[in-house]
Amino acid sequence: MTFKQKLSYCENWNIGFVQYSPEEFVNNKSLLEIKWLQHPYKDRWFADPFIYKVSASEIIVFVEEYPFETNIGRLVELVVDRKSFRLINRYLLLEQESHLSYPSIVRKDNNVYVFPENVATGQFSAYLYDEKSHSLLFYKNIIKEPLADATIVQIAEGMENLYLMTALKSPDVYKNLNLYFSKELFGDYSLYQQSPVSTSSEYSRPAGNWIKVKESWYRPAQDCSKRYGGGISIMRVLSFPTKQQNEEYKEELAFKLEPQKGRYGFGIHTINFCDGFCVVDGYGWLYPTLGPLYNKVRNIWNRNY
Repeated sequence: MTFKQKLSYCENWNIGFVQYSPEEFVNNKSLLEIKWLQHPYKDRWFADPFIYKVSASEIIVFVEEYPFETNIGRLVELVVDRKSFRLINRYLLLEQESHLSYPSIVRKDNNVYVFPENVATGQFSAYLYDEKSHSLLFYKNIIKEPLADATIVQIAEGMENLYLMTALKSPDVYKNLNLYFSKELFGDYSLYQQSPVSTSSEYSRPAGNWIKVKESWYRPAQDCSKRYGGGISIMRVLSFPTKQQNEEYKEELAFKLEPQKGRYGFGIHTINFCDGFCVVDGYGWLYPTLGPLYNKVRNIWNRNY
């Protein structure tokens, strides 16, 4: 990418942190000031963050890394200083010939599994995280469909185990949210017969792991009604389609999360919580001062000539 292209390029995502609990988020219906990741890279951006671990000094996140040279996303592990939010270390988790993103985390039996988006392969798969090698090891193919931002949640425990998965199916990646269910995390997922459960680009595409506050569940959804990643709709789940209760899946809008003003004030489309911290991503200019000025001058020039 040339310097001129970088000047005019506004699709620059970054991740940011807030020391905040799910309860505080739901009660306040907003976030405190986001502390954006400080990193040295000018040839890539980071998005779709999921927190792996928080220690006394570090926050470890799995994210999509998007190099401008290849235009193909890959998954990386970022080690971030908890006080300064500066990048300490980076490890390549998984790279393939096709685009990878949205490294959704599910924990089970003291293991960490990652379910990334890989629409181009037409396959939704699970990977086991190996902490020693900082890598994702292929574990199992889950469903042979090109799913976008598939997110799995366990809503029951014990004998009445139930896993739900929400996802959009390519090429329709903004509307028509499908719901799948299975009795096992790695089992056969069946399509809920009343899918799609949402048909609006304002409330459909998943935006992170589900949030549980007391006995209530909330599903983050991307608001793509104005533009991709324009905001996040927090949907309150009213009922689940359990066989025992024979209920329909129902949800309603609880509140919306808009981008915060500043360098990454154009968009926000992922939110996740873990160990007292919240992580989000933000959309802004690669060069926040020169970029908008360059494009303003270019637009005036184009209008006059």
